[in-house]
Amino acid sequence: MLLRCLVAFIVATTLVKAHEYINITVPAAYKVQGEDAYVCTVVELPPNPHKLVAVTPMAEQSVVHHILLFGCNKPFQMPTADGVAWDCMSQPTCQDGGTHIIYGWGRNAPHLELPPGVGYSVGEGTTIRYIVAQVHFLGARPPGDRSGVQLTLHSHATSYAAGLMAYAASFVIPPNTRSTLVDDECCYQGHQQLTTFAFRVHTHVLGRSVTMTRELWNHTGREVVATNNPQLPQAFYPVKQQVIWPGDRLKVTCDFDSTSRSTPTYAGSTHNDEMCNMYMMVYGHHPIISMCDGDSFQVGEDTPGVLPRAASFAPDPCPFWQPPPGSGPLGDATGVALAGDGSVWALYRGSRHWQGDTYDEATHKMRDSANIREPVIARLDDQTGAVLSTLGAGMFSLPHMITVDREGALWVVDVGAHQVVKLGQDGKVLLRVGEAHVPGSTPSRFCQPTQVAVARDGSFFVSDGYCNSRVAWFDTAGKFIADAPVPRTPDGHPSVAHSVLLDECRSKVYVAARETGRVYEYAYDAAARSLVQKNVHDLSQWGRVWSLVMGPYGLVLALTWESGKDARLVNLVFRDQHWVLPGLASSYPHDIALGPAPTALSGASDRLFALYVAPTCSPPGCGPLRRFVLRPHGFKFPNASALVVSYDHDTPATDAGHKSTQAATTHTTTPAAAGGPRARGPAPSTSTSRPASSKTPSTSTPSAAHGGHTQGSSRAGSAAGAPGAAAAAGQQPAGGPAVGGAGAGKAQPQAGGGDEAATGPYDMWGDSGDANDVDPGVRYGLVVGPRMAGLSAGKVAGLLALAACMVGAAVVVGLRAVRTLYPGWEVPGASNAGSKPHASTMAGLMSRLGLGQGYARVPQQQAAPPSIDDMLAHSAALEGLEAGEG
Repeated sequence: MLLRCLVAFIVATTLVKAHEYINITVPAAYKVQGEDAYVCTVVELPPNPHKLVAVTPMAEQSVVHHILLFGCNKPFQMPTADGVAWDCMSQPTCQDGGTHIIYGWGRNAPHLELPPGVGYSVGEGTTIRYIVAQVHFLGARPPGDRSGVQLTLHSHATSYAAGLMAYAASFVIPPNTRSTLVDDECCYQGHQQLTTFAFRVHTHVLGRSVTMTRELWNHTGREVVATNNPQLPQAFYPVKQQVIWPGDRLKVTCDFDSTSRSTPTYAGSTHNDEMCNMYMMVYGHHPIISMCDGDSFQVGEDTPGVLPRAASFAPDPCPFWQPPPGSGPLGDATGVALAGDGSVWALYRGSRHWQGDTYDEATHKMRDSANIREPVIARLDDQTGAVLSTLGAGMFSLPHMITVDREGALWVVDVGAHQVVKLGQDGKVLLRVGEAHVPGSTPSRFCQPTQVAVARDGSFFVSDGYCNSRVAWFDTAGKFIADAPVPRTPDGHPSVAHSVLLDECRSKVYVAARETGRVYEYAYDAAARSLVQKNVHDLSQWGRVWSLVMGPYGLVLALTWESGKDARLVNLVFRDQHWVLPGLASSYPHDIALGPAPTALSGASDRLFALYVAPTCSPPGCGPLRRFVLRPHGFKFPNASALVVSYDHDTPATDAGHKSTQAATTHTTTPAAAGGPRARGPAPSTSTSRPASSKTPSTSTPSAAHGGHTQGSSRAGSAAGAPGAAAAAGQQPAGGPAVGGAGAGKAQPQAGGGDEAATGPYDMWGDSGDANDVDPGVRYGLVVGPRMAGLSAGKVAGLLALAACMVGAAVVVGLRAVRTLYPGWEVPGASNAGSKPHASTMAGLMSRLGLGQGYARVPQQQAAPPSIDDMLAHSAALEGLEAGEG
């Protein structure tokens, strides 16, 4: 029996996903005497990667004006056993300039808990190796003060990475003016969709509103993403979840009233200066943590979510990645694309093979133009490569490449039929452009086109193609707008416009001229309906250019390959940054797509990048869709035996519920395939209202921190809130942008984007409570009640299991003794006939553990007593163990 109790202890300890709690507080010995002191401190994080999932403030607004948390690779001072602190008004936060704001607190704001399945990767082996707390003391530090925060970390993977998009503007406000508008706009460039979940605004006393808007997809106006009054408490408030797509222009506008001022007011960090700040919290498969600077977000080599320069591609080591073989009925993969939700769509050719005699060279027509009888489009499981669905049978002559737009529609270029076809995921044809099997170079005809790039408004660009040398632009209905030539080879042959990529932030189109090894850059102008070549990038030293893909932070990447040479992924602008793709020297790599690698490979570290490669070998049947993983130098993959499929169990809902709030047109902001065979993302939320309870609802995200952290040139000379910017923790000279924030006001505001914020502390994702409530990690495993000093959640659960087991064993022994002495005795009120132990009660648990027949019997027709699950879910005390089968 004792052995069984020990087994219960071990099982419970293992099942509960343990959390670690780390306090970052200013050392008691550090003295603060004057006013407005900025003090930074740092502690050692775990030696292995963890996810930061919650922050609990430990400060009072009467003492501390704000607390900011910065993630960096190396702090200005390294942590010590006795604690370390420094003046970060005049000294930087981090040594390397790679400073990233990840959290802010002020005005007694409640704790922050990230949505289920979302976390910041921190610790050794991540881009945030240290977390520095900046504490702004209002005046002299009182005796016994230990202001700071408590971090909640766990060591298991989350499916999504938390991120923050920050805005700070430079401006001058004229005196005695009722309304002065200050704008700060950046365009989101990236390879993935982002989802908003919380925001925070900040100005000083002159600010009246701070609003984020974005352009409608049909260019007819703007929609509000989030807005708030900065004179109300400046917490992070929940915002209606919206998908931010690459190409979205996000503008922040601050409205100032300077009727109380007789002199100009400048951007800066003092109380007499002003600020115009917005912090938008987002999540995606890879992190984005950056500051809006000019027209784009700042990026450096240490910015979370960038492609690591010191890295190399390796074939995916996951044993469960087994896509369809090239010798199977689907044939060789010729194209690949990822939908916004990360699902994989592959294009095949079935039994059709492109040979030297496939076309009549004089007419550019196929000798056998019959459509392929097999399905050629497959949706693949992004973990295993298993086929989830197929379509396209009998629809295409010779498929070439596939594109998935923001609405989830599939665009297939049929190089044999000289057509572009838009399909729904049910296989229904939505649009055809080009005259079937009639090649040409007119507004209505293509000649062996290759690929499509789709804009936010539904207009699209076509690379055309093998026997034409041009890029053509069409509106949403498929009507011709403009085209531009792609320069031919030196001997006058078509250069084969083989791939096309759209960058809406820069209003640029990139076309891969395969035969010349060059990428041509075009500027498009919707108003002028023009498409003009602007630049050329010569990549011929690595071979021909086959495919283009967008990388993080607007990076344009090209797949290069020449027979007998290694295939490479090359940075179009900084060509010294390139990565070899091993094993493809004879595989004819044809198309690529960039996305997230399985979390089984990275665990709690930053999620790795995966590159999908579609090879079209000669002879055919060379193999399946390939997946490579970009492995940072020094990173070791787990043993193959330890790699298992992970279907995002900690993300309880699909992305499919996210909808655009644009009024002019209705868009589903996530593809129809988003849900897939499993949950893919945190549950969308349209309101932060809570059910009736004994506690008053409020937002759980903390109030933001104040000022002092500034962007741009500065007298203080400290690092900025994003890489590459000289910034200050101190005062800002006139006109420079500044970030920070503390607000005045007592009424709780309405949250932006239509969400209502109320009063009092609670967490926006789950149970109500304050900083001392049940561990917010309840959403990540079996939860065991309130925090206990020095014990992880797993250890507490194990002790509970052991105690419950021992008590139960004692009860069983006692009852057995009673029955031995009094054979006819039964538990009062229970009938032996037609009754059974209830599986979720302690008696049932004891029975399943083999500790003897439970004596709390439940008649079959009688309602079951409350389960242990129910008791735990509704109590903040240690009331029992959540037990499961086996």
